Amino acid sequence: MRPYNEADWAPPGFLRGYTFTLDTGRDDYVIEATLTVPAFAGDFSALLVRRVGGPVEADHEYRRNLYAAIGEVAVVAAQVETLLKRLIMLMADAPSGYLADAEGMFGKLEDTALRSAKRVVKAGSRDPESQGRAVGIIEAVEWAKRDKLGERRNDIVHGVWWDYAGVGVVYARFKLNGESDLRYGTTLDHITDVAAGMREYATRLEALVGTRWLTAYLPRGGPQEPSPFARAKLAARAVGASGAESAISESATAGPSG
Repeated sequence: MRPYNEADWAPPGFLRGYTFTLDTGRDDYVIEATLTVPAFAGDFSALLVRRVGGPVEADHEYRRNLYAAIGEVAVVAAQVETLLKRLIMLMADAPSGYLADAEGMFGKLEDTALRSAKRVVKAGSRDPESQGRAVGIIEAVEWAKRDKLGERRNDIVHGVWWDYAGVGVVYARFKLNGESDLRYGTTLDHITDVAAGMREYATRLEALVGTRWLTAYLPRGGPQEPSPFARAKLAARAVGASGAESAISESATAGPSG
C-alpha cells in the first residue's frame, strides 16, 4: 500500500487513507481502490465499498445483471423450500394443513424431509404412492446435498455483494457461527449455475407432489386474449363513467376478435 494522492482520492471525513491493489487471482482484472482507515476498522470482510462521486452508468448496468442473477436464485430457492414443506406435510398425511406448520430454514427443511422419507420407507407402507414419493424425496435431497446446493444458495442469498463495475464478482459472507470471509474471483455464470441447479431440484420435488396439492393451471402457450367480460371492464375504463354502460354492453356481446 502507499498513501493516496489527495487530489485524486479525497473521501471526506477521513484522516488516513491508502491506495491499494487487490490480487484477485485472475489475469483479466485487479481491484484498485482507496482504503480509508477510521478509528474502528473491523475485519476486512466487512469492508464498505463506495465510488468517489457516486455510481456511474457502468455500475447501474452491472447491478441490473447482478441483481437479476441473484434474484433468480432467491425466487427458485423459495419454490424449493415450499415444495419441501408440501412434501413434509404429505408424508405426515396432513395435506390440508398450513405451510407455516412445516416452517424452517432451508437446511432444516431438507433434513426434516429426509428423516420423514426414511421413516416412511422403513415403516414399509403398503401404499405404493407413498413409498415411491419417499424414495424420490431421499434421492432428490441427497442429490442436492452432494452438490451443496443449499450452501451455495445461502452464500448467494445471504452474501453482501460489491455492486460496482470493474471489481469483478465479489461478496462477503458472514455466518451464524461467527465465521466471515471475503470471496472473489468468481463470475456471474457461477450464480446462474446455482439457479439452474435449484430449478432442477424444484422440478424433481414438484413431480413428487403430483396431484396431491391444490394447483392452478395457466392456459397453454402463455397469456391468452381477454375474455368478453375482461374486455368490457377494460373498455369501460377507457371511455370513462359516462359511456361505461354502452361499452360494457357492446363488448360483452361481441365474439373473440380475429
